[in-house]
Amino acid sequence: MPRELLSLALTVDRHDDGEYFWVLLESFDHSNEFESLMEAAAGFSTYVAALQAGYAALVALSDDPEIGPLDDASDE
Repeated sequence: MPRELLSLALTVDRHDDGEYFWVLLESFDHSNEFESLMEAAAGFSTYVAALQAGYAALVALSDDPEIGPLDDASDE
């Protein structure tokens, strides 16, 4: 069975101190409910800087960015 793409989303939150943090979310059952998978350890001064860093983190989850991040199921 081929591996499926992970159901991921990227968002940016602005904290009370004005810094922006990227957050990667995952829907573990491919529904409309997402849970936090990982987030920035440090804040960014602009939305776009946080978004770009989050995008880089998202791409890094893929062995092949042309295919995207896949689940851990085997290719049997």
